[in-house]
Amino acid sequence: MSNETHKIENAKCLEHRKRGGTITAIKFEAPCFTEPQWVPFSQIDEDSEVWHAGDEGTLIMAEWFAKKMEWVF
Repeated sequence: MSNETHKIENAKCLEHRKRGGTITAIKFEAPCFTEPQWVPFSQIDEDSEVWHAGDEGTLIMAEWFAKKMEWVF
C-alpha cells in the first residue's frame, strides 16, 4: 500500500465515533465541503494536526482513501 498522503486544510474535528472505547472515526468539517464528513481513524496520518474533538488545522490522511471518497481536488 502507498504511503502517499492527502491534506485537507482548515479542518476541524467535530466528534468521534467509538466502538468498545476505541475511536474508530472522526467527523470533521472543512471549507472545501458543504457537509461534515467522516474519516476512519486508521486512515489519519501521524503528522495530522486534527485527531480529536476541537482540533483544528491540516487533516492528513491516506491518499488512497481520499481518492476513494473523491476528496482529491
